[in-house]
Amino acid sequence: MVVRSAYCLFLFSLIRCFHYSTSEQTVNAPVLLGIERIASGHRLKVAAQNLEIGFAGYRLYEGASESEARSLDAPTQKDCGPFGTLPAQGVEYAMDIRADRTTVEDGSVNHLCVFTHAATPGNYVVVRALLLRDLQSQATSIASNALIAP
Repeated sequence: MVVRSAYCLFLFSLIRCFHYSTSEQTVNAPVLLGIERIASGHRLKVAAQNLEIGFAGYRLYEGASESEARSLDAPTQKDCGPFGTLPAQGVEYAMDIRADRTTVEDGSVNHLCVFTHAATPGNYVVVRALLLRDLQSQATSIASNALIAP
């Protein structure tokens, strides 16, 4: 009888979750350090550390004004292509905005990904981090700081 009670207590403790939280997990926005023209587009220099469980990438927002680019309804929204490296270190990373590429060039160091897009000079660009909520939906971070594409 004692063994059976101990077994039931053990099973109950496995099923019950004592460390459950009802608050949503947040994801950190990257910090845009600068933007420069490159031969075939633009390069963003960023500081990013996204080690969150469910981290799903980055999305570029572009608009004619800073408020338009920072809006979730910005007219231009592009997701980052496959990662060249994951943003896990406290170093400066690069993200390209290029219409002619979908992936990071081989041998690139600290190069996160490519947004397949041609940024319009004079427009504002903002980046948000993405987090998987479940298999069908994503959450976004707050908007990063905005930079003007040269």
